Amino acid sequence: METARPETAPHPFQLLAVAKALSDRRDEVSRHFFEPIADWEKWTPQIEALGVERLIELEVKPQVDYLINYLRTGDPVWSHLYLGHQIEQLGWPADDRQAMLARRRSVLSHHRERLLQVLAPVASAGSLELFDRRLEAIHDIALQNKDSDMDAHILMIGDCYLAEVAYFLVAELAARGVNLRVEHVQSKNPAELRDELRKFAETKFDLICYSPYTYEFAVGLRELYSNPNPLQSRTKLRKLAESVHRQTQTTLRLLCELFETTICVQNTSNIRRNDGSSQGYVKDLVTRRPRRIVANEINALLYKLLSEMSRAMPRPPVTVDEAALAEQFGEFFLGRKVYSAQNHHPTVLAQEMSVKYRSLILSSKQLFTKKVVLIDLDDTVWKGTIGEGAVEHYMDRQRVLGDLRWKGVLLGIVSKNDPQKVHWRGGLLEPKDFVAQQINWEPKPINIRRIASELNLHLKDFVFIDDRADQREIVKLSIPEIEVLDAVDETTWEMLRGWERSLPEQRETDRTQIYHEREKRESFLKNDGESVDQAALFGSLGLTASLRPATRKELPRVAELINRTNQFNTGGSRVTLPQISALWQASEHSILVAEMRDKFGEMGVISAMIVDFDEDNALAIRAWVLSCRVFGYGVEASMLNYVRRVARHLKREAVHGRIVETAHNQPCRQVYAANGFVNHGGVWIADSGIAQPEATWLKVTSSHGNTQGKRSVS
Repeated sequence: METARPETAPHPFQLLAVAKALSDRRDEVSRHFFEPIADWEKWTPQIEALGVERLIELEVKPQVDYLINYLRTGDPVWSHLYLGHQIEQLGWPADDRQAMLARRRSVLSHHRERLLQVLAPVASAGSLELFDRRLEAIHDIALQNKDSDMDAHILMIGDCYLAEVAYFLVAELAARGVNLRVEHVQSKNPAELRDELRKFAETKFDLICYSPYTYEFAVGLRELYSNPNPLQSRTKLRKLAESVHRQTQTTLRLLCELFETTICVQNTSNIRRNDGSSQGYVKDLVTRRPRRIVANEINALLYKLLSEMSRAMPRPPVTVDEAALAEQFGEFFLGRKVYSAQNHHPTVLAQEMSVKYRSLILSSKQLFTKKVVLIDLDDTVWKGTIGEGAVEHYMDRQRVLGDLRWKGVLLGIVSKNDPQKVHWRGGLLEPKDFVAQQINWEPKPINIRRIASELNLHLKDFVFIDDRADQREIVKLSIPEIEVLDAVDETTWEMLRGWERSLPEQRETDRTQIYHEREKRESFLKNDGESVDQAALFGSLGLTASLRPATRKELPRVAELINRTNQFNTGGSRVTLPQISALWQASEHSILVAEMRDKFGEMGVISAMIVDFDEDNALAIRAWVLSCRVFGYGVEASMLNYVRRVARHLKREAVHGRIVETAHNQPCRQVYAANGFVNHGGVWIADSGIAQPEATWLKVTSSHGNTQGKRSVS
């Protein structure tokens, strides 16, 4: 969404007359707008507190003004505000999608009927028809209901600025098939704020937006906007910044404890709201020095905190960069009010920041769980057709793809091209950045399915990016479960950037390198498999496995492995990092891992098992996952024998396991039966003293230390 500015196309003059008629009847139209919600329980407290006329003045007349301004200017900023305010006003947490749509349909239909009724005596037939078409188009955005539509449940923590951001977001996302449901926490009392947040502890949010410093949400910053001392010492200003930051730090740590989702934290440039007047400009100049000093101090403290926190979180906090916008547009321009009333005063800042939040919301809903990005080449990662000569590389696009690759997302190519003519000279990416390539003239759905089979991943794990609408449509129709994005739409690349920023660093493993090593491994086995028996063949790989208790540093990898593994997952379980950490620390549980390597390289932690010690005579396997890339190497038997040794040391006579069948975990359903377990009423039981034969080609070592400092595992 661009900053409010007139459209280049001439605005229909008929709508100016409609705008004038509505402006003359503003009070009447506002009362009509209020009619369908007058008896709704949502508004009962406000009616009792303020009275009907006052509530209409505060909450309904701005809607009418937004519509009038849209008719006067044709600027979409006003239609976004009008529709966003409508949708937010009609939101109700208890509504499901159909109830929500029914409520919108009823209210918006009433508004449309009343507007036409008011205008009929004073507007020409032509202008009335044009107005009706425009209004219907706006309302249709709020009323669309497709199977592909999705809900985004967002928690916004901050002052009324974030409510203004939401108004811009609602309409923009609705046009993309995303229904935005927002919960607001706005208390400026830090203790009350944190108490309110705890009430949402059991609520699952898709994204949390925290703006701790905007305008006067941080009480300590109020003096910077009213009557600051422009000559105040840096020492005092630094102490003010530290005090404000301490409150933010406490709240942010609580958010990370309560919620397992991406938390967006907005930094600050300490922008003041202004009305665009010369007096407002002078006030900005007078207060600029202390505001900037405090903003710089706060941002430095915030960056340090977020950097520390991101190292221990599966979804690191994401900085939403207000300061960069201030550098781009200037503080005075960003602080300008687009509209001004007592309860509604959206600014250019809210409008511009909504673009950043939009990409983060879309990436959270559409991309976060994906594993592979498949790209077209011509006019997608470079401008032009490489088979016809020189091309111009899109460096920004390649950079974000490269950043995703280093965050563990796999890259692949699906392109209609001559593979002999494709090269990356002058670009940022290289062939080694891609784990799979299908460059030929065959239909793209066929090539995508080939890559999915080659990588042994589900099609729902893929994203496909192409500049051509016909190719995107073919892929969508052929593979409905894949996420298809338009390379020409800048929102696509904003989403990818948001996704990359919400992913943790891959410090221990290079997933792309792992897949290249797997390719070498499989090529080796394929070439030599016919002439060598299995034991000798696998023995030539130099396979080794290390079995041991997980370390604290490995807990994020354990959580990731459990959450990303579908095929060998005995319980179909999903966990959060805090849950894994709690199990790791508890005396009645242990987390065991297997790490493997061969002559082609390190495979990293490829298996994780959570075991419970709380049964009197048995050790119970609560959850067990194994990466598909080591299927067939025999580590399953070694893991189960290792668990038997743990059980014997703890004087348990048996090991128990369970299989919870899911749609995808067929590969693990026979693992207990194949390793000496017997099924008794759905529980697989094995004598801890009876070990099973292990693969002769796998060299296994196991820890003889202790289990998290709690028990020996000899």
